Amino acid sequence: MKSKIFIAAILFLSVSTIFGQTQKILKRTNDTLVDINIETVTSTEITARFTPRTNCAKYYIYADTVGGIENYIGYIFLGDTIKTIEDVIVKFGQVPYTEEEIKTWGDSYVEPNKDYVVYACAFDASNNRYPAIADSVHSLAQGGEGLSIIDIEVTEIGDSSVRLLARPNDQTAVYRDGLMTKELFDEIGTDSAGVLIWENNILYPLYTDDNHVWLNLEPGTEYKAIAVGQNINGEFGEIAVLDFKTTGGSNSYENIAENSKINIYPQPNSGFFFLENIKSNEDSQIYIYDINGVCVHKEIINASKKSINVSHLSEGYYLLRNNNQSVRFIIKK
Repeated sequence: MKSKIFIAAILFLSVSTIFGQTQKILKRTNDTLVDINIETVTSTEITARFTPRTNCAKYYIYADTVGGIENYIGYIFLGDTIKTIEDVIVKFGQVPYTEEEIKTWGDSYVEPNKDYVVYACAFDASNNRYPAIADSVHSLAQGGEGLSIIDIEVTEIGDSSVRLLARPNDQTAVYRDGLMTKELFDEIGTDSAGVLIWENNILYPLYTDDNHVWLNLEPGTEYKAIAVGQNINGEFGEIAVLDFKTTGGSNSYENIAENSKINIYPQPNSGFFFLENIKSNEDSQIYIYDINGVCVHKEIINASKKSINVSHLSEGYYLLRNNNQSVRFIIKK
């Protein structure tokens, strides 16, 4: 794995001063009630040691990206308004420590090649709160300049669920994975499928092995497990594709789509559209599924209610299902 050597510059200042507020600077002096020492830093982990001094009765710890902590000021948390950075540390730190503590923030929190700040806020025996102190740290870069390759495997295949395992190689800086019906995959092709998985999972970047159970799949349906990654230069690697079929009956996404008579217009749309050829004038339920087979919306329709507004959904491919009818549609904004 190619990484950059990191040398941390330790800054022990009042956190409020670091982010532009006017509280007193607290440097590393005898008045500091707790010391922070960064023990190890990798691309996806930060480990810090917190050592209380004699006059420290308790302390709270917290970590965030540079500037991230300020986003919580003004929030109401458990009935109290967060007014200062120290409030954030105490409220979100939640658990007070009284002895030396070694804390590791892992890959569900730390991303490669980013600036972070580790905080501590201490109290003395009279419950006086001291200004927060901070230690800045930069996580290591991850990946190489070679080809990103993701190995994928599916296990525990059921009627409506499957476990997806993904393992990136050492050239992978970041990757994303997901599921797609074989029907949609065959329609749009491998490259477009890779783009959809990448764009639809933009909020869920992965850096280490993934072990995730996907739920709400259609029984008896053929799916594609897909993963795609980038190297350290942002270059896409191979698109990994693996076929599997859920167990169960034949009332699948694919079979229903073949018998579709219902129509949606306009196509594509912004999430607001109309339905044609609804079979029944009585109240009936519609279901909307994303490309992973997850139901993202449902509502009652009838002869007088044939307009649908799901503009809150993000761009992408969807399937609308009503009784034994279904139709695919695209949201584009």
